[in-house]
Amino acid sequence: MRGHGNTRLIMLLEWACLDCDYGGHGNSFFGEGGYQTRRAQLRYTIRVLLAVVRTGNENVIQDLCDQGLIGSLLVVLKKYKDTDVPIELSILSNTLLILSVVCETDSHRKATFGDEGVDLLLQFLSLDSEKFSSGLGYHKLLLSSVNAIWCCVSFMNQDLFLERGGIPILLDLLEKCPPSMQNLVLGALLDLTEDARAVPHVVTWRGTGQKTAVSLLIELWRAEEHAMGVKRDRNHIMLTQPHHFKERSS
Repeated sequence: MRGHGNTRLIMLLEWACLDCDYGGHGNSFFGEGGYQTRRAQLRYTIRVLLAVVRTGNENVIQDLCDQGLIGSLLVVLKKYKDTDVPIELSILSNTLLILSVVCETDSHRKATFGDEGVDLLLQFLSLDSEKFSSGLGYHKLLLSSVNAIWCCVSFMNQDLFLERGGIPILLDLLEKCPPSMQNLVLGALLDLTEDARAVPHVVTWRGTGQKTAVSLLIELWRAEEHAMGVKRDRNHIMLTQPHHFKERSS
């Protein structure tokens, strides 16, 4: 901070977001994906900022926020919100991770994230399910987006999230996301539905084939039992104890 490192990082971040012509050729390891653009510089600036905020030094984080870090990061999200380029998807994922670390314990920073941040987050959560396994980085972007619900939305921006249709979007995501992500989406839904105002959104949701939220949750339960090797008789009484239960009891 004495060397104004935070100021220089913010300035570099803002410079890398400009749309002016830039003569980078992108033909080196660190310039990969940045041909004729500033994306390579932006990617590594975002990585440096992520490493800085993950130190947990509150003085450094507060200094970055005082210099407009959150607003600059929202500019990055807005700039690449419709992308399908791997390097830009990586930038988006790391940007959301920075916002999660910064906003998690501070209500004022969550307020700065505000309307614009919630709208962008909902757009990322509404991704086409066909892109999940594309290998371009959408899976990581979705994980970062779900994490941001806990850190940037809960409590402070929860009203906005509900008003903009956040619960139906999460239920749509739960219906189509890979099994490895279902527990995270369920956890986010669990936290949000502690607010009684979220319950009507769950009750009125309809998925594929007019499926209700209750039907979806039952399907997930049965799929999980099948994966765990649980067997039931005709009266639905459990006949076998799941393997990991046996390990714990022994």
